[in-house]
Amino acid sequence: MLQALVIAHLTLMGLGLLIQAGVACSLVRRLKRSRHGKHPEFTPRLTILLAVRGNDPSLEPCLQGLLNQEYPDYHIVAVVDSADDPGCRPLAEFQRLAPTGRLETIVITRQRSTCGGKANALLEGISRVHADSEVIVVTDSDAVAPRNWLRDLVAPLADRQVGLVTGNRWFEPQPGAFGSAVRSAWNIGALVQMHAAQVPWGGCLAFRRGALVENGILDVWERAFADDVPLRDLTVAAGQTMVHVPHLLLVCRESCRTGDLLEWTQRQLMVVWQSLERRWLLIGTGIFFFVVIATVPPLAAVAMAQGQLRCLGWIAGDSAAHILGVALMAVWLQHSIRAALVANGVLVRPLGWSLFPAVIMAYLIHCCGCVLVIFRRKFDWRGKSYVIRGFRSVDVLTATVAAPEVISPGESLLH
Repeated sequence: MLQALVIAHLTLMGLGLLIQAGVACSLVRRLKRSRHGKHPEFTPRLTILLAVRGNDPSLEPCLQGLLNQEYPDYHIVAVVDSADDPGCRPLAEFQRLAPTGRLETIVITRQRSTCGGKANALLEGISRVHADSEVIVVTDSDAVAPRNWLRDLVAPLADRQVGLVTGNRWFEPQPGAFGSAVRSAWNIGALVQMHAAQVPWGGCLAFRRGALVENGILDVWERAFADDVPLRDLTVAAGQTMVHVPHLLLVCRESCRTGDLLEWTQRQLMVVWQSLERRWLLIGTGIFFFVVIATVPPLAAVAMAQGQLRCLGWIAGDSAAHILGVALMAVWLQHSIRAALVANGVLVRPLGWSLFPAVIMAYLIHCCGCVLVIFRRKFDWRGKSYVIRGFRSVDVLTATVAAPEVISPGESLLH
């Protein structure tokens, strides 16, 4: 009986690893193909929407990257919670240095109690989109864009069948910060899962202006916790396609604390759980691996108690092989990600030897987070408290809280 259970367990672990490897191979192939493309000539006038709350450590590099784009005609609308928001100071300085009309800062006039803070800011920013803007781009204040970002992001929209274009985020590990290394390792796995499930990321989005009403984006933003995850479902429902451009990786160079990672991971997963129609594809995968990992100690204990050393050896060997396989995939993916960033003129630090313990920690935190997020109903996010009422339904308990002078590292990474 024990031997049969062990064999079944080993088979599940092996199949899980093979599926992960297959998706990782697909992502690496896409990274290599996409980064060799030429810069396109499709350059419609566009508006960039940027939600700002507090003084992100990356806000100034973010603004510098946005203002240095190799793109002929675009307008940036930065949306802040109040005129006293600490983010107003760097915004005012960059507005003074920018070409006339390039950067505009507006203050939110209505704090909605039915949607996330960023979605609320985007709804406010829509009112300032120029009438001749054909495309709307959404990004985050902690992401730094390379010079070719806008051209490469907008290019697929030249095909009228394409309704949404997205890229991804890359957390660069910071020196001497193990929490930062774990978050970067988590990021590797997240890229694989987002590629498999075709999940858009709100820091790198482009769509036609007409999609706001025609595809129902405004309606979802009015009531959803997330501004980005539902958009792919809306695009497909409208008979269009979403294009994921893997080499469009915006770098975040902020640090984070190890003790904040489980809570932070749950907030990221809640975006999926609360907004994605295919949520069980991602959350269910994490729960599956949680169960597989959690059953290793009991099986090993029973094998040891019964003196079945062969079974014990199988369990130990397969567990070690699984961990090694995941770590080697992470090394391979990190190399491909860094190569894509270098092709965009962006240099980032590698994880180095911290990758192996960071991958193990990220793996465990992610699997635990997938289980815990199902039971969570309340979250605190950038000074606001949210209650999850149901699928794409949220209430804001704390609608107006002063933004911090400098956002703490654990919070600055959030939408």
